[in-house]
Amino acid sequence: MVEGQIFLFPAAFFSTQWVQISEGLGQVAQSQDAASLRSSLQAISSDANFHATRAGKPDFEAVLDYIPESSDFFARILPKIVGLAEEAATKFRCKDVPLLIQGLPSVVFLTYSEVATLLALAFLGLLPNGASISPLYFPKDGCAFPPNTEKLRCFLNYFDQFDISEADSADPGDQGMRITRIVRSDPGFTLEDLERSPCFLCKVLLRDLRQGICGSPAPLHVDFANARVGGGIFLNAPGATAQEEITFATHPELCAATVLCEVLRDDEALLIQGARHFCRHNGFLDTFSFLEGVKRSDPDFLNDAVQVVIDARIYDSGGMGRPYRYDHKLQVEDAQRDLQKAFIGFQGALQVYPASRSCATGNWGCGAFGGSAAVKVFIQWMAASLAGLESLEYFPWDDGVIHQFLSDSADVFSEATVGQLCQALRRAAQLQMELDRDVKRYEDDGAEFLRGGLAALLYTTVTSRGAVVFPHEIANGMLGALVAITATCASVHTYAALIIGFIGSLAALASNELILRCHLDDPVGAVGVHGASALWGLAAVGLFADGELPGIQVANGLFCGGSARLLGVQMLLAVSIIGWSLVTMLPFFYLLGMAFSRRCDFRSVRAGLRVDPRDEVLGLDHVMHSTDPRSRKPTVIQMELEDSESSCKLGL
Repeated sequence: MVEGQIFLFPAAFFSTQWVQISEGLGQVAQSQDAASLRSSLQAISSDANFHATRAGKPDFEAVLDYIPESSDFFARILPKIVGLAEEAATKFRCKDVPLLIQGLPSVVFLTYSEVATLLALAFLGLLPNGASISPLYFPKDGCAFPPNTEKLRCFLNYFDQFDISEADSADPGDQGMRITRIVRSDPGFTLEDLERSPCFLCKVLLRDLRQGICGSPAPLHVDFANARVGGGIFLNAPGATAQEEITFATHPELCAATVLCEVLRDDEALLIQGARHFCRHNGFLDTFSFLEGVKRSDPDFLNDAVQVVIDARIYDSGGMGRPYRYDHKLQVEDAQRDLQKAFIGFQGALQVYPASRSCATGNWGCGAFGGSAAVKVFIQWMAASLAGLESLEYFPWDDGVIHQFLSDSADVFSEATVGQLCQALRRAAQLQMELDRDVKRYEDDGAEFLRGGLAALLYTTVTSRGAVVFPHEIANGMLGALVAITATCASVHTYAALIIGFIGSLAALASNELILRCHLDDPVGAVGVHGASALWGLAAVGLFADGELPGIQVANGLFCGGSARLLGVQMLLAVSIIGWSLVTMLPFFYLLGMAFSRRCDFRSVRAGLRVDPRDEVLGLDHVMHSTDPRSRKPTVIQMELEDSESSCKLGL
């Protein structure tokens, strides 16, 4: 016996309490209506819910008025539930069932027959530790929240479909459920560890919108868990039919973990393997409904996927989640907690199931918990990469922004490391904290954060090998995205606008980097933002324009069923703009430089346009506006003069 281990059934349970319970179960099985059932359960169950009434009517009497299965309940389903419960002494008198308590790594294996008996006992409120499904009292106050009645229908379908022959099998073998509690012993990652990590990001396999995780062939599935495993599966409340509750309702055997597992700590995760798919459903939250049972011959009845049960940080309690949900503010400490939690789950799954190299997940902790999908996608991505997963299947559900972003950004992340992404996210958080608190940020649900700012952050982090990221480059990336979409805004669809803006951001940064390497001085990056990004925007009209959009007359672009003619016209426009600028501006600046030269000498035009060499090295923003030169990226001239003979002459 492991020190500190606690068991579900006390040593004397079957020799004392069970005697009265087993006698009373006969009366329960003979119940023909709600009143007699209630009376029978009161005699053997200490569950207070079977002793409660609302508006003068027992709770569970109300539910039987609402479910189509009510006619079959007393005739067929209830006797089956009682029959499973009566087998408890045979199955568990000589078998210890450990509770999965906090701080103790442990594993419990139960055959499907044993799981059914535990759930039958919980259904009738007969478990010694007080754990109870008690689904008969879900719809309180006149069934105020109907989806909970649908959860009850899922449980009744489970008991109705359960094959009694499994209970009579003499050799169950390995046909059952394994529940593993993972407890991390080491202190985990520090922020510095994460930012220095050379681990490359794993692949992300994006799935279509409105697809559920449960249909994924991946060997690991993330359960968007509550710290109390199962969440609101047994609750009658709005919000009690989210991802975890629906998964547990349609796979009722998962509820064995709810019965056996204590609340998860921040350094713990749970793995559940072997739960079968008994119920098909439709809808989510207040539209959730039970459709039909899954046949044993159906390919999705037995899914070997392991549920990785990890609970996210709750942000919406008492209003705490408002800034996080609506402004997509990356709170570093909380994000680090969630990254550690996801890592514990992913790494634990790989240790227990080494062949499982892919995991299906989605917007974890972004519903009732108030998290931001724009942040959680990267937290899970880093955790999966550090744990050693080869790929992460991402199901964005109905989040079109996340879906489009992941569709567009594969190339940007293909060579990025965990350290580079972590640095980018932390700097994004620092920039957000500097914004005016009264300003409503990211009003388009995170699109700017995902595309403009983060694309620029990641680009500059990767190109500088993680050494430094400069705020003005982030700003130029955002401006480049806006400039690129200016020419096309009235002629393209939203998806194309996102692609154009994303590429425009990269074009601005890449061209400014090229200008720097060519030893040309453009202190504010205007050429990249208003030149390269604008040229890309002109070309994008010829690629993405849709002539069927209202309010504008334009030919279809190359990617919208048109020919290359519009693209050629746009390129001619670009050449014309460049040519006009050269023809008009070169003479203007030539004359301007000559006028400001000391002797109006046409041979010293550059001297008339340039400032004192010392001021040029220090930067006019410092000389004219007294800014701190240490906050800027070194210019070409500064880099060339550093530790050189010229710098000594200039007294630098």
